[in-house]
Amino acid sequence: MYRAGQEIKKLDPEGLRFLRQQKVTEGLCLQIVDPKTGDSTTFSDVSVHYMFPLSHPGKLITLCDRNGEEIGVLDDISDLDEGSKQALWHELTVNYFVPKITRIVSIKEEFGITHWEVETDRGPRRFQLQSRYDIRSMGGGRYIIRDIDGNRYDIPNEADLDPVSRSLLELEV
Repeated sequence: MYRAGQEIKKLDPEGLRFLRQQKVTEGLCLQIVDPKTGDSTTFSDVSVHYMFPLSHPGKLITLCDRNGEEIGVLDDISDLDEGSKQALWHELTVNYFVPKITRIVSIKEEFGITHWEVETDRGPRRFQLQSRYDIRSMGGGRYIIRDIDGNRYDIPNEADLDPVSRSLLELEV
């Protein structure tokens, strides 16, 4: 975690290589090549975390070693070579599994808990919300919903929902 005034250790994307080696290690491998000397350092089981997962996906990614110590921060995944980009996207997709809601089938309330039945880009889902505060407006018609188990769901743009889904959502927000 950064404190006010603390400098962020930015990593040069030109010297970064990400790869997945399932047989050798569980997670992501990172090789950092020094452009001046050509020397390289390799880290295995690298964990990756967005600094701003909701507002800046694909940008400002913190890389940590297997002990949780920060290696540095990557500004933008699009600056990487294609193979590294794919390996890093795979890891981020696993870490940040956020289904996109495409249709709201029903919302029912029972004992103060709302029960949602939805269709997502990952298939049908059922979940519960404790309160309306679990629905967060991100602006521009986007909503992030956090269920009772801490799972997140994304409505990228409420205007893209069918009229029934929109009216059900409007009753909850």
